[in-house]
Amino acid sequence: MGRDKQKFLAKCGVNAGGTSRKDAFCTYAILDDEVLIVGNATQDVRFLQNPLVTGEMHIRFYAGAPLIVRPGIRLGTLCIIDTEPREFSKEEASRLQMPPYGMIGGDDSLSRNGHFLSGCAACAKAR
Repeated sequence: MGRDKQKFLAKCGVNAGGTSRKDAFCTYAILDDEVLIVGNATQDVRFLQNPLVTGEMHIRFYAGAPLIVRPGIRLGTLCIIDTEPREFSKEEASRLQMPPYGMIGGDDSLSRNGHFLSGCAACAKAR
C-alpha cells in the first residue's frame, strides 16, 4: 500500500492493477492484527457509497488479513474479494491470517492457504 494507491501484486479474477487508497477495503484491514471480514458490502455502512461496491468492481465480499513483519509493521494485506456476498467462518479467517511474523519470512503459509481461490469462479476459469 502506498500513500495514495494500493497495488494488487498478485491477483486472480480481477482486471484492475490497484485502486485509490481512500476507496480500498485494505485500508481498514491493515489497521488491525485481525482479519477484516465484510460479508456483504452493500450492508456495511463503511462501504455503502464506496465506488468499489457501487461501480465496475462490484465488490460484495471482502476478507483481508494484514501482512505483519513484526509488531506495528504491516506491509499490506492478503485479501479475498468476490462479487457475491458470502459467509466466512472463524476457521477460514484463521487460515487466511498467516502465523504471526511467518508470512514474510518465507515459509509456505501462502501455498497452504491456496484453497481459498477455489471458491472464485473467475479463478477456476483462469486455471
